[in-house]
Amino acid sequence: MKWNDTTLLSTLETISRWEKEVNELAGYDSIPAIQGNGTAQITNIDKSIDSIVYTDSLGISHISEIETPGEWDIPESEIITILYYVGETLFGVSNLMEGDGTKIEVLKEDGKTTSFTLTENIWIIAKVNRTWNAKLELAREAVKNDILTILYNRTDASTDDEALDLITNAETFITACDMKALELIYRDLGLGTFNQMHQMKAETYARAYQNEIASAISRMRVGIDTDTGSLLITSGRVTR
Repeated sequence: MKWNDTTLLSTLETISRWEKEVNELAGYDSIPAIQGNGTAQITNIDKSIDSIVYTDSLGISHISEIETPGEWDIPESEIITILYYVGETLFGVSNLMEGDGTKIEVLKEDGKTTSFTLTENIWIIAKVNRTWNAKLELAREAVKNDILTILYNRTDASTDDEALDLITNAETFITACDMKALELIYRDLGLGTFNQMHQMKAETYARAYQNEIASAISRMRVGIDTDTGSLLITSGRVTR
């Protein structure tokens, strides 16, 4: 299999072989959220908190400074996650998955919970695209870049496509793509919900990726046209 013959090196199906839960965590297109209206605030905020990072329904993160200690003027945006900071230290997170009424639940960094107060009931159901396809694409791109670093140093290829076309067994990178995809997914989940298990899994898959990409590169075969190719000789160069 040539690298350029397929874009299926990592798919929702292949990553689910490693983590059955991962597709369930990305299987929805709507989510509870709050939407600012120009007057609504969150009050009763711990006065040590001086900034907030919130994520909108498009998945974009924004930084907002707290001007009056204990109060935050909610931006006119569909907000799905709120992270509270004391300086550069994370105080806690509100993922808004189960919110209603005038209370905002907060999971603190120490594992305890507290709640802040909404001055108005501004809960909505926001439309989101909560799938992992973008992460799969990023994972394949990251693996490709690591491969290109090796190929450019040890072959005479002059373009990305020319270098990648030398690979005759691209399927050997499937596991590496899966490991990188799962690292990116759990890092995203960990930042969004402050779930320590997700953060630990992100670190675990990051280490697994480093091990697997090294092994896959040692298994990689390079050749031209219809050749089955040969293992890349790290002490020399492959010429076309």
